[in-house]
Amino acid sequence: MGELSRRSGVQASTIKHYLREGLLPGAAVSTARNSALYDPMLVERLVQIKDLQTTHFLPLWRIKEVLAGKADPLVATVSAAVDRVNADDGLRRATRASLVQQGLAAAELDALVQAGLLPDNDVFAGDDLALAETLLRAHTAGLADHLSPVEIVGRYVDNVRRLVEDEIAIFRDTILSAAGARLADSTVEAMRVSERLVVLLRRRLLLPTFERTMAGATASTAPRSRAASRSAVVRPGPRR
Repeated sequence: MGELSRRSGVQASTIKHYLREGLLPGAAVSTARNSALYDPMLVERLVQIKDLQTTHFLPLWRIKEVLAGKADPLVATVSAAVDRVNADDGLRRATRASLVQQGLAAAELDALVQAGLLPDNDVFAGDDLALAETLLRAHTAGLADHLSPVEIVGRYVDNVRRLVEDEIAIFRDTILSAAGARLADSTVEAMRVSERLVVLLRRRLLLPTFERTMAGATASTAPRSRAASRSAVVRPGPRR
């Protein structure tokens, strides 16, 4: 174990932890109660595990999948980066019952679960909780009196899906091929920059788009109003 630690640069206590987690095979030969011989090939495997953990920020369960050939290292790195972004607000929890008690209909939660937008859980956290609370806010703001929150989400999903597909294409053609060892950090930053751009561009475009739309609606009703005015002007008065 001491020689394995020296060659790999990984502490013996960490190697023992990897053994307990099933990331490494056991000793090749047990020479005594507290002594064993290990395959020298484990040095390369230890270096790989440490790199996946420290450079790509993969949790051990993902590393185990990569080592077993069940996950592509590149995909696992991007997935772990997404998990890091989603974990920013992952400490808060709310039960399904509490959300229903606050005014979010159970039928709406069920519809979102069926649409694949929420997990079929009794407790929500992170983005799942944020989505449920956003729909709850639609209720408290009175928006649900005119359009159900599920219908609102449905309209957004269709448009946002197209945006996400464009984002993934940009990511694949630029960042993915150029990031190299910084793929994990680059993925996180790309997600945060993209989200911020969507918010800022929407704010920038909302008011002028609203003004054009309302101006067009006003213009479409203007001819009828002017015609009515001319009719009132030319109406003949009483004969004298």
